[in-house]
Amino acid sequence: MITFLGMSSRTSGEIRGRQVAERLHAGHTSARFVDVHNPDWKVIQQNQIALFVRTWEGNLARELKRRGYIVGYEIADMPVGDAVFRNAEVQDLSAYAHSECDFFVVNNHVQLGDMAAVCSKPCYVIPHHSTNVSGQAAPFRTKPERVGYVGLPEQLSGKDELEALCQKHGVQFVSVHPNTREECDEVFRSLDVGVVFAESDSTMRPRVVELMRRYKPNTKLSNFQAYGIPTICTPYESYKEHGDGACTFVDTKEEMLDALEKLLTNHNLRLTESNKAFKVGKRFHIDEILKIYRKMAFEVSP
Repeated sequence: MITFLGMSSRTSGEIRGRQVAERLHAGHTSARFVDVHNPDWKVIQQNQIALFVRTWEGNLARELKRRGYIVGYEIADMPVGDAVFRNAEVQDLSAYAHSECDFFVVNNHVQLGDMAAVCSKPCYVIPHHSTNVSGQAAPFRTKPERVGYVGLPEQLSGKDELEALCQKHGVQFVSVHPNTREECDEVFRSLDVGVVFAESDSTMRPRVVELMRRYKPNTKLSNFQAYGIPTICTPYESYKEHGDGACTFVDTKEEMLDALEKLLTNHNLRLTESNKAFKVGKRFHIDEILKIYRKMAFEVSP
């Protein structure tokens, strides 16, 4: 079936590569994960499809094509990474429409439309699975104790204001970037409210925020929802598409702080939002997402 090629040291390689491959294989579907920078051909040759996860290696892709493999590329949020870390001027997705590819995987239908504008090859929307493998909600506390952001710290705006508001209400604010699924699970089960907020400021250029809104995956919101954690977030396209309205969208720092204060001071509102979130979050259990991978593999196979 599929060999996933990604960076072992990166979150994308762990989540969309290793975790998906291992769960597929445990379910009697042939799947393996291989580090894209140290490819093991004995492993790769076990499957007909090779899917690059976020990290693209052109020489390896050309060799795969020469050997007759079906090659795919999961673009993920690479346009954001290129703009943030490499100062790339990302005007469209043509730089990611590699000729060696037979198909592509994207985060949402906006990204799918942007790919269709530069490439006619098949493209699949596959949302990210959550870290909540057990499927059990986080404990709901009558009095909130902890508000949190989970992710790269440079992609959160308003941290100082968040900390001040939480301090005002005797609540702890945490910003963490866990390395493993187990660490993520532990963090999420400790939270009462989640925040995902980004706006143009001294640390983030307007174009970067625009790309984040278009191409960031559903990961952060779906993780919060999977544990039944009410979430305040920037209206990223993936959140609007996959979140099913079970969150509070905000555009400004003032709206974000106002929404947080309401959740911290209104028990019934927080309980209602928690129940809504948990119901939606069940859709992103890893076993539900694997169904989409299996369907895609069937369609791209000859």
